[in-house]
Amino acid sequence: MKKASTLLLIILLPTFVFGQLTSAKKTNVNRNIKKGKTKDTQKSAVSINRFSGVDFARIDSVFQEFNRKDCPGCALAVIDHGRIIYQKGYGMANLEHNIPITPTTVFDVASVSKQFTAFAIALLARRGKLSLDDNARKYVPELPKFGKPITIRHLVHHTSGLRDYGALRIMTCWRMDNPVNMTDFINIVSKQKGLNFASGEKFMYSNTNYGLLGMIVERVSGRSFADFMKAEVFAPLGMNNTIVRSDSLIIVPNRASNYTTQKEGG
Repeated sequence: MKKASTLLLIILLPTFVFGQLTSAKKTNVNRNIKKGKTKDTQKSAVSINRFSGVDFARIDSVFQEFNRKDCPGCALAVIDHGRIIYQKGYGMANLEHNIPITPTTVFDVASVSKQFTAFAIALLARRGKLSLDDNARKYVPELPKFGKPITIRHLVHHTSGLRDYGALRIMTCWRMDNPVNMTDFINIVSKQKGLNFASGEKFMYSNTNYGLLGMIVERVSGRSFADFMKAEVFAPLGMNNTIVRSDSLIIVPNRASNYTTQKEGG
């Protein structure tokens, strides 16, 4: 098993987050029937009764093939009405140091975190700080003019036509194990001479879109993307163990390593 490059997982700057299993909101559950209990307490009591007969060993069996000391794995949480009713880790967080995955292991969720970036944009739009139909160049004038405007909405839905900056790095012989900062990112994007297609005409997934959205969040809010997400998204949701890692040199305690299977095995 060869360790995978973490480059694309962490260098998209303000678009990727790390987190561990946690209940967004803690529900105070009264397991006993008492006079004057609220409807919420009744629902919680029903929830406990509903799951009291569940054979969680059947859930474990689904992940059994990963639950080995020679295999990376995953962490699982079963949540009902805001409460974690079952959690467990399977496999290894780090094969070199023999560290198992637990429910408190922190994972780099890579591009799955794009939904959080889109949420930040929607939050700013709801507050009247921007419009989804604004020209992206209003906030990122470094972006070249391509005739038809590229809007924030185009970026969110991957219909901008912008080329993926990762592919452009490969074409320019950029070492893929070298980290990229925001200056590098915008330099690459600003040198694009054309689009894959006119904005709004097609869908094509591109990491460039969400790098630009992260920049827009920073420039509109006046805060770093990491600070904005912590204060406006993670903290209100009780996601106290989730962070944005915008600097590849930041140490994230208890973080799982990334691995990939090779064709030749191992």
